[in-house]
Amino acid sequence: MKIKALLWLPIFLGVSCSSVDRVAVNTTAKIMEKGSGQINYEPNWHLFKDGAPANIKMIEGLSFANPDNERLLAMLAKSYGGYAFGVLETQNLNEELVDSDNRFFKDQAISAYTKSLNYGLAYLEKKGISKEEVFSKNAAQKLPKLLESKLDPDDKTAVFFAGQSLGGLINLQKGNVLLLSRIGSAKAMMDWVCKQDMNFEGGACYLFYALYEASRPAMLGGDLEKGKRLFKKFIKDYPHNLLGRVSYIQYYIIPMMDEVEYAKQREALIREFAIWQKVKNAGAQDKRVKAYKKKAHLNLFNAIAHERFKIIENNKENIF
Repeated sequence: MKIKALLWLPIFLGVSCSSVDRVAVNTTAKIMEKGSGQINYEPNWHLFKDGAPANIKMIEGLSFANPDNERLLAMLAKSYGGYAFGVLETQNLNEELVDSDNRFFKDQAISAYTKSLNYGLAYLEKKGISKEEVFSKNAAQKLPKLLESKLDPDDKTAVFFAGQSLGGLINLQKGNVLLLSRIGSAKAMMDWVCKQDMNFEGGACYLFYALYEASRPAMLGGDLEKGKRLFKKFIKDYPHNLLGRVSYIQYYIIPMMDEVEYAKQREALIREFAIWQKVKNAGAQDKRVKAYKKKAHLNLFNAIAHERFKIIENNKENIF
């Protein structure tokens, strides 16, 4: 009997340790989720670019230890999707404007968006929605009802970034017929989130719909002029989110080769960035700076916008 008890002891201890590990991971995930919104307050794009990968890999390690933790899956969908959009697509913009044969950052963005999408799909799987249902032929019609029946408002983050990442993959690979056929799935996921909260992630819903219209080929229902109207509305409604103006330049003004409109937006951006940059200076007292400080949750959007605007400015002679 003693021998049998000793044989069972390692198994018992292994199960106990595993349970303790999962409790530790779950506790850590709760704390990280509560603090995850802090990244939106970061005004330094380079700090975000250099610091985010290590944090993402740490979250990924925790998820590997406890793959059933939905919080970690949602954070990974957001982290990879946000990094792909904010950093890798920004670096890809420079490659695109100089017409580089080496599209390293495009490939990196595709890889990160793929990870984001896969984590988002894993999250949905836990909620009873399979990958096959997300990508079914009739997803544009069936997926909205399915999301409505299976999910609740706490699921917004994972769904939003899965939809955004699928949209990003489509936008970067417009020649991929299979991906293009899944555009209805991306919009259904975004519609589900934005129907509940159009102000989600600093007004990102409005920006998505503007990009959705401006980026799609006309044969797939894209409408540049509708995209322009949506960009203008975003700029008016979210004047302290400068990513709206820069995206308007990137996705409408540059494709239309509208040098006059570029000059107008350029003047506004030079003025606003000169004000916004002072949020990084503790000695700045200008009341216009205080207005940006009150909107500090938009700092990362503005940091991304500033970096993209510099890239566009450096290449404007090649654009127009």
